[in-house]
Amino acid sequence: MGNNLDQHGYLVDIVDIEASLDGLVERYRDQMLNNLAEFSGLNPSIEHFARIFCEKMYEGIKAKTLEVVRVQIWENEIAWASYEMRV
Repeated sequence: MGNNLDQHGYLVDIVDIEASLDGLVERYRDQMLNNLAEFSGLNPSIEHFARIFCEKMYEGIKAKTLEVVRVQIWENEIAWASYEMRV
């Protein structure tokens, strides 16, 4: 989320979003969260996963126009968690 667009009329470039998302999906696909360094000392809950994913997603996006980044992860059709960070 943001209130200003860049010089091309974008809030964020979809190519940056896709690249960040693809990298994260590859990182976490078929992994046990307990075995990953970012979950060291944490319960591998969907809430922690949403926060970690959101923070890492933002790291991969180069847009200076973003003010808020929000990630929502679904565990199944009724259980989900989201995390929102102001940047």
